[in-house]
Amino acid sequence: EREGSTQPNSDGVPDGSFVRLTMRRDGFSSIGSVSSKWTKPGTFTTSPLVFEGTRLLLNAQASNGGEVRAGIEVLGGRQPDATNFGLDRSVALQGDQHSHEMAWMTANGSSTDIAMLSGHVVRLHFVLRSAQIFSFRFDYPPAASVAERHPP
Repeated sequence: EREGSTQPNSDGVPDGSFVRLTMRRDGFSSIGSVSSKWTKPGTFTTSPLVFEGTRLLLNAQASNGGEVRAGIEVLGGRQPDATNFGLDRSVALQGDQHSHEMAWMTANGSSTDIAMLSGHVVRLHFVLRSAQIFSFRFDYPPAASVAERHPP
């Protein structure tokens, strides 16, 4: 016991000191790829999920020119047209993003609205190049009304 000692403990911190550590939200674990942008990317696919919301948010980090892309596959009976939500239409996430809203572009270059997928069972496909995903979630815009959150 070294009560009151100013000698560093095994962690190199003097006894009686306060140490503050910070960790990114949802940063306890991640799935990632160490491949560079020029080599084979890492991929993963989720189990079927119910899409509840109007947007897909990612907590991810891409470094060394890396990126994350996402595709949405609609499963089940009556399906909305999900051709605009493929990996090839995904706008790449780059850098360190805590609540990045994923986006997709149509063939004519306009952005697509994924709100039409709300309530449907989907599977997400991710492609990562020098990147990690810490978490993803379906969400509504911060100012969404109750009617938008729970459509009839």
